[in-house]
Amino acid sequence: MAKADTIRPERRASASQKPDTATAASASSAVGTYRGTEEQAQKSARDRIRGTLLKRISEGTYLPGERLKEMALAHEFEVSQAPVREAFRELETLGVLVSKHYRGTRVREITSQETRDVYQLRGYLEEIAVQLIPLDKLKDGFK
Repeated sequence: MAKADTIRPERRASASQKPDTATAASASSAVGTYRGTEEQAQKSARDRIRGTLLKRISEGTYLPGERLKEMALAHEFEVSQAPVREAFRELETLGVLVSKHYRGTRVREITSQETRDVYQLRGYLEEIAVQLIPLDKLKDGFK
């Protein structure tokens, strides 16, 4: 007999009785809350790890090419390896990390061409931003 098919006799409602909808609703919401809380805890651990790794990479704590060890990070954050692995996957999708089979996960190195492209793009964006500022507001800003 499947688990879903088993009903305890004291819980069985006769055809003439209406099921207690308040009890059913509270039981279902309690199950939903438990699952939602568990999912949020897992999600927040992954988000916390991802945010911390991004911060450390941007601050230079982890240098380009440096290997990140899944197990060490799991111990540091006091979580299983799954949220660390998920954070790695997200950061790899963003292009921050590079993963290779049997080689581990490393901080992606930025080429000199990418650096030039970024500065060139920034120059274009600043030029456009200046063009969007009305001339009278620009003059008022220098007074």
